Amino acid sequence: MPISGARDPTTASEVLVELATDEDLEVRYYLALNPATPIEVIIELASDDDDEISGVASSNPALPADMLIALARHKNVVTRATVARNCSTPTKALAMLGCDVDKHVRRGVASNPNTPPTVLDTLARDTEEEVRAGVACNPMIPPSLLARVLSLARHDEVRILAAVASNHSLPSDELASLVSDDRPLIRMAAASNLRLPVELMAELASDEDKYVRKALIYNPMLPTQVLLKLASDKDECVRRAVTEILSLPVELLL
Repeated sequence: MPISGARDPTTASEVLVELATDEDLEVRYYLALNPATPIEVIIELASDDDDEISGVASSNPALPADMLIALARHKNVVTRATVARNCSTPTKALAMLGCDVDKHVRRGVASNPNTPPTVLDTLARDTEEEVRAGVACNPMIPPSLLARVLSLARHDEVRILAAVASNHSLPSDELASLVSDDRPLIRMAAASNLRLPVELMAELASDEDKYVRKALIYNPMLPTQVLLKLASDKDECVRRAVTEILSLPVELLL
């Protein structure tokens, strides 16, 4: 069947090329998802009339720069937002998309690690919380800009504060203030931060919220002694999470 062939990465290239003109939207959709689909077919599908197909194809990092620049002007918002998130999108296109009228497109640019600092600086002052949260979670944001995003965030802008708390670029003193926040969601984000100091990890291991303690367990930098402390946690779901890390039967931790 055409659908199974479009999904199968072992399908011959010439067959995948033929399927690019199939009238069935589902066939072309799975073709866009198939990692074995030739790049010339992906380029063709990126301009597909169907929004979902165009969006999926536009996410392919193998797309050439000139194609991504062209897609940055696409009338379809889904396609532009996908291009904004694409790690191969040229800075020229990212700068253009950073001024897009749609907040989802600007959010994609804000979180893209290749977005220039000058564009991030502009997006850090965006009127939409969602966009500024994208800046806050950008892994390549300069620490000074991240600190500014934090200082400008309102108390009720939880998405921004949580994104800042999880960002590895955040200085440890700023991170400490978020560990003490009264909202579990923000403490959960801080618990996942790879740069969280050991003393703060120990503090969160005794957090009153079980989901904060559970988030801490999955931090790859968590010291063994803190992990073992959580192995005797009062909550079963926390103990079970520890067994996933230690690969021990849960009965041994009771």
